[in-house]
Amino acid sequence: MARNKISGVRLTAEEKAQFAGVAAGFGLTEAALLKRLVDGAVDPGRLGKQTFPESPQGARLSKMLICLHPDVRIPLAERARARGLPAATYAAAVLRSHVLNLRPLPKVEMQAFEQGVVQLSIIGRNLNQLVRMANVKGELELPGRHDLTLFLKVCTAMRDHFKAALKANKASWEVGYEQAD
Repeated sequence: MARNKISGVRLTAEEKAQFAGVAAGFGLTEAALLKRLVDGAVDPGRLGKQTFPESPQGARLSKMLICLHPDVRIPLAERARARGLPAATYAAAVLRSHVLNLRPLPKVEMQAFEQGVVQLSIIGRNLNQLVRMANVKGELELPGRHDLTLFLKVCTAMRDHFKAALKANKASWEVGYEQAD
């Protein structure tokens, strides 16, 4: 933006000398100090200016250094360990979930849930095919004992895995909190 407008102020010789001394104390010219004062009065929170440069286009990650107090760092490390994640990855997930109002699930757990849904869909389709065949033929050919055992085994294993993942997720959120009596 072009700065071609001028604002002036009339000062006494004493005020001018004091202002020059203040500017020199900050290592600035009088004009630079006056400009800072005007900017501070016009936009006190510096909200009109972006204070942090944006990440370059195509940048995958934007790194940030965060210093944590030990009373935060230790429980964060414990929670990360309970989830089987590095502390920095867990901290990033927690920050993301807070900013976006999400409850984070690590990628590994999410993939396990997605695979479980796929497996349950396959079992559902197989059972659906059996029912359709029974309706077309008018008689029911029951799956063999071996097939039913496999269905049961897969469903039980997925149920147990889902329960364990949900339990680990819940426990990782509760690490560091006092237990209610």
